[in-house]
Amino acid sequence: MRRRAASISTLRFVAALVALLALPACTARLGPANADDDLREENLDLRDQVADLEGKLELRVAQIESMRDADATAADMPDAEPTVLATLELGQYTGLLDTDGDGTPDTVRAYARPLSQHGRFLPVAGRATLHVVGLPPSESPDAQAVTLARIDLAPPDWHAAYRTGFTGTHYTLEAPLDPAAVAAAESAVVRVALTQAQTGIRVTAQAARNLP
Repeated sequence: MRRRAASISTLRFVAALVALLALPACTARLGPANADDDLREENLDLRDQVADLEGKLELRVAQIESMRDADATAADMPDAEPTVLATLELGQYTGLLDTDGDGTPDTVRAYARPLSQHGRFLPVAGRATLHVVGLPPSESPDAQAVTLARIDLAPPDWHAAYRTGFTGTHYTLEAPLDPAAVAAAESAVVRVALTQAQTGIRVTAQAARNLP
């Protein structure tokens, strides 16, 4: 409080000094009444600017004192553990869906749940990638794994994917599958990678699914 009073007193002294310096300019000049009016208007503008500056300084002093109080409060809780992003899990309903009823999966849907170090759901801001890889039949050793689907979610897209429902609180990610790649695959791996915006922490999760 002493620092705040000293800062405000200093600014008031500066304001008074500026006002005093402006007064001679008002009284020393001789001329028509309209010139005096202009000087008086300039003087009023100057006083308004000083008052505005004083108000901003008071607000800034209050913010600094609030931050100091917060630091002091935090120092009184040495056992408090900050919550951090620790892992990512995919819900049990994550998988490949046949949305048009033709017997062939055409959509991947992943239910991603960021978790804290205590295993609790943690809403985060960041960007994510949903990648689905199709694995060839075991009797085709020369065949290669192929990408069935892939989407990159910018922070607004990830934020919009937030859901709360019967499957719990999660982020729902969805992408169309490549029909030709699906036909050549026997199983698939659904993989989600999430990078948190504030910390840069990156977590991943994956789930294996069979194709019909």
